[in-house]
Amino acid sequence: MTDETPSKELTTKEEHGKGIRDFPQQTQNPFLDGIFLRTRDRTITARTGKQLALFDHDTGEELDESVFLGVRQRVDRAEFVKVFKAGLREWFNLSQKAFRVLNYLMDATKVGEHRIFFSIKEAKEFTRYSSHVTIQEALAELLEKRFIARTPESNLYYINPQMFFNGDRVVMLRDYVRKGSKTDRLLLEQDRRQVEAQKLAVSEPPLPLIGGGLHGSKEKGDVV
Repeated sequence: MTDETPSKELTTKEEHGKGIRDFPQQTQNPFLDGIFLRTRDRTITARTGKQLALFDHDTGEELDESVFLGVRQRVDRAEFVKVFKAGLREWFNLSQKAFRVLNYLMDATKVGEHRIFFSIKEAKEFTRYSSHVTIQEALAELLEKRFIARTPESNLYYINPQMFFNGDRVVMLRDYVRKGSKTDRLLLEQDRRQVEAQKLAVSEPPLPLIGGGLHGSKEKGDVV
């Protein structure tokens, strides 16, 4: 008789509902085409293969295959909004002030609208910032990171519908690439080309610090 504790692999059926003998023996590797695992609130997918391979568009060469690991989770509305906003803040590295102003914009934007009049008074009340300079700096950051875009009219902004999302499902992917690899170099070049193409398609004038107020009125601290 020994004092050894059974390994996790040999846990009893009473602890987890199934024992080792409850799982069928396989005559070939069942994971070559990936896995699809469903629990009560989560769906986990893992796969690899030719459909995930990356190609060099200049040479047509196929690079190393990729592995996809994904989790789909069911949440209530409050958690959905919380996760979505937290994801935006993390991925775009938003400052505290930009995140607060973004929350104001999301709260003020009507469903289906693609433009919004910005009220610095309402923004100050919502964010509890007293300085209009802080609000302007936050707006500049949201402009730079393409959450919003200026229109020719003072205080009227276009909103990015991908950021001001009001649907029932959002997919947020995190792609890991080994630094210095051929795949890494190719993806960096593709990113560079896409940024250059976007610069040609969109031309934005600089953001003045102070300008006309809503609907053409002038008030100290208004944002344009």
